[in-house]
Amino acid sequence: MSTFDGNIIIGTSVDVGGINTGLNKISNAFRKLSHSTGISGIFADATSAASDLIEVQNIVDVTFEDMAWKAERFANVAIKQFGMSKLAAKQTAGSFMAMGRAMDLDKENASNIAIQLAALSGDFASFYNISQEYARVALSAVYTGETETLKRYGVVLTEANLQQFAMTKGIESSIKKMSARDKLILRYMYIMENLDFIQGDFVRT
Repeated sequence: MSTFDGNIIIGTSVDVGGINTGLNKISNAFRKLSHSTGISGIFADATSAASDLIEVQNIVDVTFEDMAWKAERFANVAIKQFGMSKLAAKQTAGSFMAMGRAMDLDKENASNIAIQLAALSGDFASFYNISQEYARVALSAVYTGETETLKRYGVVLTEANLQQFAMTKGIESSIKKMSARDKLILRYMYIMENLDFIQGDFVRT
């Protein structure tokens, strides 16, 4: 008899020291230049972007901790492989990592799931011609169990479907008796398998 203990290993170094100091200097330089030239509107977006990147970097550093190199490695290739800017890549991965840690996933599995889902969100946005933000919200279903958004794209994340999927994987535990953590892992497996056909879409197209 096969049982499901929720312990899976999902296969997937960057020195980020000083990034906050550097970005703060850039942000301050934009402010000084805009005041001295009288063209503050031109640099407003750049200043905001620098501030956003600082905030996102803090989220990555806090949630990933010693696994932050994974987010850095992903962000460095995201534009070419998934059509995502570094900021979007870190925002998405950081958001997923925070939810995974909140649901008691260990850092190794939480970080691998976060990066793989972030990558999938890029292909999801490309395949369905939707925004990266919307793709992130849709794939957050792995953590929240929300069904309506993904249903629009043919992924029906009902409890009955998850139970049937679990049985095909040799998992005989009742969905109703699973912990939130185990359900998260099962939803991840289900979504990755059901959206396998879109993986690599950005590079293909």
